[in-house]
Amino acid sequence: MVYPAAKINSLFFLLLLLFSGACDRRHLPYKTTFLSMGTFIELKVYDENFDKNVFTDCINRVKEIEKWGNHFDPGSEISFVNRNSSKEWVEVNPDFYYILVECIKASKETNGAFDITVKPFIDFYKVKEKKSVKEHMIDAVPENILESVGYNNIVLNDKQQVFLKNNAQLDLSGVLKGFAVDEVVKIMKLNNVKKALINAGGNLYCLGTDENDKKWVIGIRDAENKAGIIKKLKITNKAVATSAGYERFIEFKKEKFSHIIDPRNGKMVKAEGSVTVVSDKALYADIYSTALYVDISLNTKIKEAEVYMF
Repeated sequence: MVYPAAKINSLFFLLLLLFSGACDRRHLPYKTTFLSMGTFIELKVYDENFDKNVFTDCINRVKEIEKWGNHFDPGSEISFVNRNSSKEWVEVNPDFYYILVECIKASKETNGAFDITVKPFIDFYKVKEKKSVKEHMIDAVPENILESVGYNNIVLNDKQQVFLKNNAQLDLSGVLKGFAVDEVVKIMKLNNVKKALINAGGNLYCLGTDENDKKWVIGIRDAENKAGIIKKLKITNKAVATSAGYERFIEFKKEKFSHIIDPRNGKMVKAEGSVTVVSDKALYADIYSTALYVDISLNTKIKEAEVYMF
């Protein structure tokens, strides 16, 4: 059985390959699918004594994260921060603060190749795209926008407050699904779930083993041949995320540029190949797959994850 998975907004390319042998426990898996964070989130559990009420706890937790972290919602906490934290310190919830701390660390580690202040670039390109001026999708970004992007513009204090310098704006879409997957895994473990697959639009976590008591098999799709698998990974108790650019791109002067933006200069990254990251946490897999697609030379700096580049 083959399950397509694509990380939303980046359309990353993972295929989950399950072993073909039939499961003797025919009522398995317990599963649920729901819409959140702009994608379908699928939970599958292969434990016989599973309490399906756990699904309700997982769904509620994901919806809670989406409520405060959705910058498209003007009533969300992140929208409030974007409107006000350039004027005064704004207190944020513990989850929000944790993500900010982790993202700043990751930005430093990746020399800015990953950065959650990239929203002004995204907004700039959306305006230009509507005007069908492709040259501006590749050309230099105005200086005032460049100044507003950069993790050094995020200032935190020990009161769990944030201040944004230079009119910076936050966009957590590159990490929120990964964080949500990690929170679902926590709930599963607290309820003694041993075998489960969490798939949030391609942000995967393989808990324990599959229905045949073997490691989950993840196939990385060939960027040059969508029907082909370039490598298979055997995974247990790990998260997997892939970044690539061949699904969402624009063509300009016979070159393809992905939707992924280099936060260091505001330019769109060339749509070439793919990067898959396997990590203990989905949050880190999410972050590092994006950073490495922006700057593949960072591979030697990523010590706590497995990296596969094609």
